[in-house]
Formats: sequence, C-alpha cells, structure tokens
Amino acid sequence: MKKTSVPSLACAVLLAAILAGCSTPHTITAADFVGTWTATKWTETEVASPYTTIDVIAAGGTWTFTILSDGSYTGTVNTPGIGTSPVSGTSTIVDNNNMVVHQGAQIYHISYTLLGNTWTLTHTDGTYDFGSGQQASRQNITAIRS
Repeated sequence: MKKTSVPSLACAVLLAAILAGCSTPHTITAADFVGTWTATKWTETEVASPYTTIDVIAAGGTWTFTILSDGSYTGTVNTPGIGTSPVSGTSTIVDNNNMVVHQGAQIYHISYTLLGNTWTLTHTDGTYDFGSGQQASRQNITAIRS
C-alpha cells in the first residue's frame, strides 16, 4: 500500500511559515507607540544607594502619556509631595530596545521593551527626592496602552 505524504508536507509547510516569520523581526517605529499610556508600575531607585527604592504608584503617583505617530508626546506626571506637572516633548527610536526622549532641555536615554500594549522602560538620566533632596535615580516604569 502506498503511503501518502500530505500530512508530513502540511507540517513542513507550517513549520517553514513559522520559521520565516521568526527570521524577520519587526523593526519598531514611533508608530508602534501611538496611543495613551498609563503607568501600572513606577519605581525610583537611588543610584548611589540601590537599596533605597520608592514605589511611586503606591505612594500616590501617576504617569500618563499620549504619543503621536511623529514621536511627539504630551502627558501628566503626578509626583507625591510635588504635585501634577504637564510634560511634552519628542521621542526618537534608536533601535528595538532604545530610544531618546527630549523634554525641554532634559534628554533621557531610555531602554525599553514593547510587547503589544505593554511598554516597560528604564533610565538613569533623572533625579528623585528620596527624602534628603534630589538624588540620581533609576526610573523603572511599566505602562499599559488604553
């Protein structure tokens, strides 16, 4: 009796399609960030004393940004003890894991991951008041697109 190779051929075609999809990674652009992002996690860690970390969300802070396809953004940051501040600027994608954000005269070099509607970012270009004045800090944020 002659064996048919249709099931094996179907599996081979499916495997080839999956591998082809994996071999061409998506290049992230500013358009991938379009939307309104709200932080669900936000911590500040003192660079000089890495055991000093503040959970800003738990302390009452908020972080919301709306990003347009040209990389420009507007938003608000509510920092406990300071209040709510409007923010705006531009962002430039460097590669699939790094971006540069300009906010007025301040420049942030951000490492990130973007998985669907979840954006996780970190940088050490800012400062935070841990109770004894502004100190260099590592900011870690996880934001969800609505």
